[in-house]
Amino acid sequence: MHQIELEMQNEELRRAQLELDAQREEYFRLFNLAPVGYLTVSDNGIVTDANLTAAELLRVDREVLVGQPFSAFVHMPDRDAYYLHTRALWKAGVRHAWELRLRRLGAAPKAAGAAETAGDTDPACFWARLEGRPQSTGDGEPPSCWVTFSDIDESVAARQALQESQERLHEAHRLAHIGIWSWVAETDTVTWCEELYRIAGRDPTLPAPTYAEHSAVYTPESWGRLQSAVEKALETGESFQLDLEIVRPDGTRRWVDSFGGPVLGADGLVAGLHGTVHDVTERKLAETEIRGLNAGLEQRVAARTADLEAVNKELEAFVYSAAHDLRAPLRAIDGFSQMVAEDAAERLDAADMEHLQRVRAATERMGALIDHLIELSRTARVDLVSERVDLSAVAAAVLADLRRAAPERDVEAVVRPGLTVMAVATLVELIPVNLLSNAWKFHLEARHGAHRGRRHRRRRGARLLRARRRRRLRHG
Repeated sequence: MHQIELEMQNEELRRAQLELDAQREEYFRLFNLAPVGYLTVSDNGIVTDANLTAAELLRVDREVLVGQPFSAFVHMPDRDAYYLHTRALWKAGVRHAWELRLRRLGAAPKAAGAAETAGDTDPACFWARLEGRPQSTGDGEPPSCWVTFSDIDESVAARQALQESQERLHEAHRLAHIGIWSWVAETDTVTWCEELYRIAGRDPTLPAPTYAEHSAVYTPESWGRLQSAVEKALETGESFQLDLEIVRPDGTRRWVDSFGGPVLGADGLVAGLHGTVHDVTERKLAETEIRGLNAGLEQRVAARTADLEAVNKELEAFVYSAAHDLRAPLRAIDGFSQMVAEDAAERLDAADMEHLQRVRAATERMGALIDHLIELSRTARVDLVSERVDLSAVAAAVLADLRRAAPERDVEAVVRPGLTVMAVATLVELIPVNLLSNAWKFHLEARHGAHRGRRHRRRRGARLLRARRRRRLRHG
């Protein structure tokens, strides 16, 4: 019986040993293939044990890693921080975590002489998260701690990118003078961005004012309009946009363009609001200045208009007076010309009668010009009515009058038919009269000048010829 019991005990011991060996093998397998690096570090910083993951992360063999001071794998600019955290770990005796950069000794190092800064991206380094925990030891054993670490390069890069994006966003808000806010209605939690504190002139270290406390942020009139808009947005879910006046703690005021929109909860109801505040004080000041300039401009225009009306009235009075004074001699010229034509028709030849008719036609045209002057003086007081005017017919009539006045002149004038315009007839008819009369006049003067030049040259030549003859006679 005793032998049987011994054999049974031995069998149990063998099974326990096998289970222990299997558990140890499983432990070492899990220890070596864990997704993070495991180290055992002594109190003087020497690595006494390491798993395969730690060796792979540091790009060294495990046999080389064990026995090395762990500080040899810390990036040089981060070693001071490593010593501080290690001292805090041993002093507190509890779990401690921190982040720093570790060196991959098996990777290509950075070029010699290159500066090492906190922002370096040396390919031989990577950001790691370390967690240390002192390890309980038996009597007489040196103290040690467990250290785990993992590669967090991607998360650090994402965190840095997010921080840079937030910094750019804050800078954009600062440059554009736009602040962002949000409000949770149930808890009355209000959040302001940094730029909104600056716009409101408030201390950013203080909490944002609650919804009710916003009554001190705005003028009473602006606060009343904002309350109405907020209540409507909570009830209907509609957005709002208002120009509001802010009162800063120092008493100064700023104008802002405030936009707010609903934030829906899980139940689909409006749970709060969020929006933006844009500082538009400069725009408001510019609008006020423009309104003042416009008012002053309107006053100046009214004054100039009154002056112009007075000048037009004076001009109209002058035209009426001049027309009255000119009509009397014109009537006399026309009347006496008609009397001469009727009384002395038998004694006058055809040329004299034609001259009298030209005098009467000229007086008639003069009367028409006086009528046109009177109509022109009235254009400032009456509406101008446009109609279709045949410029070709007007030009032909003007040329016919000019030819009748000087039939002896041989002038070729071509008028293109069918030229019509929409204009005020009494005014546009003056244009061809003036243009064609001036052309006719200057053409006549040019011809007379040419004739005078030829006569002058002939006379000068005759004088020179006579002078030569006299010299010949004197000299025999």
